[in-house]
Amino acid sequence: MLAVIFEMIFVIGVMTFVTFLAYTMVLILKTFYVSRHPINVLYKTLKQVLFSNKQPEQTNYFPDLNGLDKELYRRLKEYCKHYSWSGMGRIVKAIYSPDCHRCGNTANTQSPNVLHLPGVETQLYFPLDILSYDIGILEKNYLVIYREFWKAYQSPAGTVWQTHDVSKGKCFAFCLFFRGNWVKENCQHCPQTHKVVRSLRTHVQGNVFGNARFLVLLPGTFTSDRHGDSNTRLRCHLGLQVPSDCELVVAGIPQCWTPGRCLLFDDSFIRSLQIEGDESEAPLVLFEVDLWHPDITAMERQAIDYLFAPR
Repeated sequence: MLAVIFEMIFVIGVMTFVTFLAYTMVLILKTFYVSRHPINVLYKTLKQVLFSNKQPEQTNYFPDLNGLDKELYRRLKEYCKHYSWSGMGRIVKAIYSPDCHRCGNTANTQSPNVLHLPGVETQLYFPLDILSYDIGILEKNYLVIYREFWKAYQSPAGTVWQTHDVSKGKCFAFCLFFRGNWVKENCQHCPQTHKVVRSLRTHVQGNVFGNARFLVLLPGTFTSDRHGDSNTRLRCHLGLQVPSDCELVVAGIPQCWTPGRCLLFDDSFIRSLQIEGDESEAPLVLFEVDLWHPDITAMERQAIDYLFAPR
C-alpha cells in the first residue's frame, strides 16, 4: 500500500517538474525569439484584444472636415458606438463629399440645401404605388382632412399660422408637424387629421426634414426656384381645393393637382409654383406631408434621425 502511495507522489512530482520546465521554455522563447520574429505583431494584437480593456485608436479618415461637417461626423461616430458602422457608407460619403451636401445651388437641377445622399433613385414625379399604403390612407381621408382644414381656416382663434416668403402674392401655412416637432395647438384643432398623419408608415417624424401642414396660396402667388433640404424624403401634396389655373414645376416639368388625389415629387430638385388670378378668387389649398424616400434603408433612417434630431 505504501509503495503505491510513494509511486503516485513520484508521478505527480515528475509531472509538476515537466510542467514547470515547459512554462520556463515558453518564457525563454517569448523573450529571445518571439520579440524578434514577425509573428510578434500578431501576438501583440491578440494580447491587446484579449487581455486589455483599452480600445485601439480609430483612424481619422476625415482630416479636412470643417464646421458642420466635423459635428456631423462626430455625431455619426457617437451613433455607431451604440449601434454599428454597417450600412453607413452612403451617409459617410454624404458628410465627407462637398458634392453630396449643403449645395442649394439654383444652377443645379438637383441640389438639396442640407443632405444629399448618393445612390438614391432620382425622379421628378414618383408613381403613387411606390408608397401605396400611405397614399391610400391620405386619399381615403380626403374629406375628413378637408373639413378640418376649413374649420381651422374659418375659426383661427387659438391656432398658429405661418406666413411663407414668396416672390409674389401670399402663402400661409397651418402646421401640424413642423421640422420634426408636433404643433400641439394646431393638432388639437384637427384631431382626425393628426390621427391620419400618425398612422402613416413612412412619415418623416424623427428629424428636421419632416413636416405635415396645410398650405393656402392666394391667386397671383408665385414662388421662385428653390430646393428642399434633402433627397432622403419625397414630398406629397394632397389637393384639397384646386383652382383651374395653377401648376407646380419641378426641373422644368409642370404638373397640376387634382382634388382628393396625391401628387408625389422629389423636392430636392429645383421647383417653383404659380397660381394665376386675383385675391378675390378661390385660393389653392394643399395638405403637404414629407415621406421617406423608399430607397433609404431602415439603418440609414435611424442614423439620419440621430444626426438631424429636432430640437
